[in-house]
Amino acid sequence: MGSKPEAWFLGFLLVSWGDDMRSPLSAALVVCLAWIASALLSTASHADDKMAEFLRQGYLANREAFRQFTCRFRVIDGTAESFSDAIAGTMATTQVRQGLWVVDGRKQRYELVCEDPTTEKLPPPPKGGGVVGGGCNTERLLSDGKLGLRYSKGLGAANISPAKGQQPQIHLTPISMGLMGDDESRGPGSATVMGVNGPAYRRFGGIRTVNGVDLSVMSIGEEGIPGNEWSMQWCLDPARGFLPLEVSYYEAPNQRGRLAVITAVRKCSNGAFFPERSVGIIQPDGPWPRGVQVIELVDLDLRTPSDNAFAVEIPKGSKVVYPEDMRAFVRVPDETRIHVSELAEWIERCNSAMKVRTAQVIPAPSAQARIWEWVVVGLAGAIAFVCAAALLRRRLRRA
Repeated sequence: MGSKPEAWFLGFLLVSWGDDMRSPLSAALVVCLAWIASALLSTASHADDKMAEFLRQGYLANREAFRQFTCRFRVIDGTAESFSDAIAGTMATTQVRQGLWVVDGRKQRYELVCEDPTTEKLPPPPKGGGVVGGGCNTERLLSDGKLGLRYSKGLGAANISPAKGQQPQIHLTPISMGLMGDDESRGPGSATVMGVNGPAYRRFGGIRTVNGVDLSVMSIGEEGIPGNEWSMQWCLDPARGFLPLEVSYYEAPNQRGRLAVITAVRKCSNGAFFPERSVGIIQPDGPWPRGVQVIELVDLDLRTPSDNAFAVEIPKGSKVVYPEDMRAFVRVPDETRIHVSELAEWIERCNSAMKVRTAQVIPAPSAQARIWEWVVVGLAGAIAFVCAAALLRRRLRRA
């Protein structure tokens, strides 16, 4: 690979961000990225890997501009008759969910709520393609980075994860589009993407023009192992925070399992870029109709959320469970609001309830029951005495 792509990136950075040095992608970032680009120009070996790292850092700089926010969004699942219908949002809707995502550093609150209770069942699969969203299950999540709670309406329970256990993870947001794995662990900003057989490769895939826009391709995946050769193709836009305007997931070479396209982008007050609308399509190269998922941004507030925002409602009759021991649970008698700061307290309540259950003793027998116990003991003793006397008499006769 020659120096043309690297020089193109450097020029694009200076043109795109030179007019707004107050943004998170500040002059220091531009200088840093320029240094990386110059290193790429002077290093012939491993150029693809270094360019991929350059793209990762560009994406990450924009992503980390969103450390505190309140995001409301909508997820619409359905079936479209053609690619153009899918992009336009013209489809037969099977379910709609309203999303809430509140972030302040490591504290998170996440909700995905079914809009229509009648859709809280698995919708029938469309002809020739699966439904993207599956069943419509309302879920709520809280986390402080150490402890976490996940409520599922389908289970009628809220599980609290232990401090040393796996935290509840977020999968479907306007940023991840359902393609970046739990907590964006498989996204373009992740330092290491783990595959089945260890860390996946990350490479620069050249420049691709989509709808007249030059995008930089980052490829992540595994190869050389029959039956396990998957890849993700992230087409990133350097002019808009390296957002992935088009993403393809290949289950195997030349077998695309899913396509996602960002159709609208918002430039925020902090100078960074946030996806406004995306469209995901299951097996887009197969015969239509196909399952489609549209994620729409409803509102984005970049102010620091209030502490009261980090609480969720647990419906009446639900269980709050500490799953290290399934006997450690409390059933809430009324609708209960749990704040993220109360998670440790709820673990203690669950453990206390378990101790009460395990310490329960058999009730003391009644007086009548005791009389019958003595009668049975007396009869058993009498029978034993008669048998012993008979045995003794038999031995005396033989003697």
